[in-house]
Amino acid sequence: MDIWNTILTALLVATTLISTIFAIYYKRKEYKVITNRTIRISSLITIYETREAMLKGLHQMYDIAQPNDIIWGQSVSGRNYGSVVDKISLAASRNVRFKFLFNKNASVINQIKDVFCTISTAQIKESEGNIVRIQGLSEKQVIIAISDYSSYIGLQISDPTIVCIFKEWFDKRFLEV
Repeated sequence: MDIWNTILTALLVATTLISTIFAIYYKRKEYKVITNRTIRISSLITIYETREAMLKGLHQMYDIAQPNDIIWGQSVSGRNYGSVVDKISLAASRNVRFKFLFNKNASVINQIKDVFCTISTAQIKESEGNIVRIQGLSEKQVIIAISDYSSYIGLQISDPTIVCIFKEWFDKRFLEV
């Protein structure tokens, strides 16, 4: 009887281990799908379904910016840029210009503000009431971040006419501050 209990226990342990391994494997696979979800509707519109995918799109602007391009934007909290400090410095070394509005009450933007303060081609201002999270690359593309307090999604538009409308709105806001 003891041999059957041992065999049964061993089978139950093996089944539990195999089930656990499969659960971890599929959970990791699901996580990769969730964190990399980007929907390209056309060459002009991309939807980022997660914060990570959106940050990748935002950071890509710093990589593709050409000399005399301007990366412009408005931040609400300043904490959702991810690790972008190196990208800012590299873009600045290529003579990329910057123009940003940060909320006066955002407490975590000091590191980013400090980096911009060392760049001669950067203009930063603080304003009150920033409610739109937006970043653009000249008149080439814009990403609008939308938050529902539990996640972010982003809408990237690469239509020059529409990007110009957002940039004109931003430039007017920047001048008013």
